Amino acid sequence: MLRFPLILQLRILGYVWAASWNQSGVGTLQVLTVDASAFDGGSIRGSQIVDGSGSNTRPAEKTEEQKAEESRLVAEKAAADKAAADKKAADLVAAEKAAAEKAAAEQAAAAQAAADKAAQQAEAELARRNEIRRRGSDYAILSETIWNITRTPNEMTDKVDIIVKSIQKNNQGLVVEVEGTCKNGEVRFSGLVVGDDGKPNVNLVGRTAIGDGSIGFGVPALYRVNDRQPSNVIIPELEFINKLQLVVFANPSRKSETFEDSVRLMGALLGANVFARTSETWRIMTELKTDRGNVIVKIPIFDANIQALFQSCS
Repeated sequence: MLRFPLILQLRILGYVWAASWNQSGVGTLQVLTVDASAFDGGSIRGSQIVDGSGSNTRPAEKTEEQKAEESRLVAEKAAADKAAADKKAADLVAAEKAAAEKAAAEQAAAAQAAADKAAQQAEAELARRNEIRRRGSDYAILSETIWNITRTPNEMTDKVDIIVKSIQKNNQGLVVEVEGTCKNGEVRFSGLVVGDDGKPNVNLVGRTAIGDGSIGFGVPALYRVNDRQPSNVIIPELEFINKLQLVVFANPSRKSETFEDSVRLMGALLGANVFARTSETWRIMTELKTDRGNVIVKIPIFDANIQALFQSCS
């Protein structure tokens, strides 16, 4: 008898039979013929040759079709792994690009916000300056003060020196001769307090030392800038006890270059009014107390002649 596994392995013609019987001696016989050459090799893939004892011999060899299939599967897996790696790398590049674009957009937005803020500030500053000019122009008329201008050519500087003057009085025979000049790039206004006869026979009330008196004396006054509430200040004396430094348009942080500058700066630190800013001021009012009553000295910054002084001093 040819065993069935061997028939399948060798793909030959053969037969298989089986017989059985009972105790009475009655039995059956079954016979099966096989043409193993007609079987598909795939149907016995992985089969083993088994001898009569049931022990294993060698594994069946792989067909060319099997080898090709395995190669195809390996190639497909490698391609899938590469595609996954490529996608991961592409996703990383895309994420980095998105992060860079977001950072650039945020930076551009911040720059635009800063530019918008600067533009708004510039617009607000222009509006503020225009408002100061408008208020100052109105006050130049309402102040009812007259300012005369003197222009003198300066051969040493090839410029024209400008001086503005105004005579302001009260109704008790008191006169203040207000003078505006340019010196060292500063516009300065002083006031000489005299009687209506031009003599220095008027006493200023409350004359006091500035600090310990080493840098001079001054008089108390009520001082008002623009529409702010009036404040009590000390107005410094100049070369005469009846000549006062009403205001100096300069930056108090400017480096002191002369003894006079140092005196004025020290006076400012000790409470004597000295400095004002042109860009922020449209009027200054100073009320002085004397033995001939009080007088309010008015300086309308946007008077045409005063503006000419500022322009020549810039």
